[in-house]
Amino acid sequence: MTTSGTCKSFNLSKGFGFIQDTEGKEHFFHKSDVTGKQPNVGDTLTFSVENSTSKPGQTCAKNVSGGTMGGDLEGECKWYDENKGFGFINYQGESYFMHVTNIKGGTPQEGDKLFFDLVDGEKDPSKKECKNVVGGSGWPIA
Repeated sequence: MTTSGTCKSFNLSKGFGFIQDTEGKEHFFHKSDVTGKQPNVGDTLTFSVENSTSKPGQTCAKNVSGGTMGGDLEGECKWYDENKGFGFINYQGESYFMHVTNIKGGTPQEGDKLFFDLVDGEKDPSKKECKNVVGGSGWPIA
């Protein structure tokens, strides 16, 4: 059964949060259960409710959608070097630079679906670079 509720909390670095449904009940969710953008606190989310497999008697949210975190564009991580703190996102046949200071949450891994915005480059305004990047499945960025 699909229902809706409000994102009460979401810990981006740990990858989980809670949704409060319209009846006031809270449901745990994991980032792997989110489709599309990850949620911000206060977002109205749509989800299905299932019984928790790890905590009998409790429920969890699955197929969570409606998040607004990250930029308005969607691309794929071409590659990312954690040691150097930069990489590239493929978007509409082009590759665009991303830097660790513009990434929220997990480090991007090759093939990850990422949400981001394109802006004029700081060093070279004739080139575009990625800001507000979310969706990485790797280690949390401190």
